[in-house]
Amino acid sequence: MCGILGWCNFKGEKNLKSLRNASEIIKFRGPDAYGEFDSHELSLVHRRLSILDLSEKANQPFKCNQTGNIIVHNGEIYNFKEIKKEIEEINKFNFQTTSDTEVILKGYKTFGLEKLLNKLDGMFAFAIWDVSEKKLILARDKFGEKPLFYCNDKSGGLIFGSTFLSLINIKELKDKLKINSDSLFQYLNLGYLPFDKTFLKNIKQLSPSSYLIFDQNNNLNNLKVKKYWYLENLVKQKKLIFR
Repeated sequence: MCGILGWCNFKGEKNLKSLRNASEIIKFRGPDAYGEFDSHELSLVHRRLSILDLSEKANQPFKCNQTGNIIVHNGEIYNFKEIKKEIEEINKFNFQTTSDTEVILKGYKTFGLEKLLNKLDGMFAFAIWDVSEKKLILARDKFGEKPLFYCNDKSGGLIFGSTFLSLINIKELKDKLKINSDSLFQYLNLGYLPFDKTFLKNIKQLSPSSYLIFDQNNNLNNLKVKKYWYLENLVKQKKLIFR
């Protein structure tokens, strides 16, 4: 499905052109439209595969006309129509599109992040830029169907993308990339990489059912990564029964 890339640096030390060039690698993921956003702190790039609202109004990066918040999203929310009805009962929002992407963005404002994430039924990886609080939020679906990778730039900013391949093609990162021998050992023994590991020391993946918040007080060593959903809770609530 869609491809997303972003670079957040509160010093303004980022390169939209590098993101744009790296996004050519993932053009096959989103052949229907290309979009970008650029400000002092943040650059975003989106390659769109149109599925729900096919109009240009639903192109991304998508900006909320009420809050000014911005989102790039990869995936599909199956219950977005039900969530939209809930939002309309609480807030008098004017929806610009019939897309699930706009529902995520307005749901964030209506319910708050964790409550929204627990409502979402689907496969997704998204980034929200909260304009008023000057913070970047990255989130991933409950079972990790949609991947999301991130790393620091040389001055402590955050670079993220929906594919490993796009990140390693950002020119400013190429001289920082080093093989993680521990990850290679784990993969050969387990057949998968646990937690936030990747095959490179400098790149991590956001774990399933988790989100992180990046603001001016963060770097890769003290990111606020939090889990919002636990599979075992379904068992405790007897909503999931193993036989």
